[in-house]
Amino acid sequence: MGIHCGTPSPEPDPITNRMDYFGSMVNRSARICGNAGGGEIMCSAEILREINYSINRNGRETEYSKFQPPQAIDEIRQMGVHIVDVGEVKLKGLEVPENISLLYPSQLAGRQNWGPEGTTTSSSRVQFSVEQMRELGLICLRLETLTTLRIFKVMPERKGSIQTLSLENDLAE
Repeated sequence: MGIHCGTPSPEPDPITNRMDYFGSMVNRSARICGNAGGGEIMCSAEILREINYSINRNGRETEYSKFQPPQAIDEIRQMGVHIVDVGEVKLKGLEVPENISLLYPSQLAGRQNWGPEGTTTSSSRVQFSVEQMRELGLICLRLETLTTLRIFKVMPERKGSIQTLSLENDLAE
């Protein structure tokens, strides 16, 4: 989840008759959300300032402080908030990097240590070799054969190209 504050431009959707929200704060919130992992709540520096003022009772009042319901503030204070500074992150489509933080209820503060150290969204992609992809393809075919009762014959070894044969001869000599 990603949280940012601001005043969007609401417009009714002519097809669904529901409200659509536009504006830079909507885009920034979506980009912050894109940086959060599963079960994480990330927030912008503006939200962190509001938390510091309303929940932790330090810092200066923000322009949104007067809109916060007192009952919600009291509930959040009782629950407790654990804040982990992530630092400046370049968000897609935005020029200025955003200083973002992770928020956890105090009871779930240990979540910040879950998973392998130093993982990022870009390191979640696994690189396979060509041989591994071939093996994965064969496994998929075998699973398809078992589930659909179709029979596939193993393809015979292909003859190499002239360039491949000449390289093999050069290596053999």
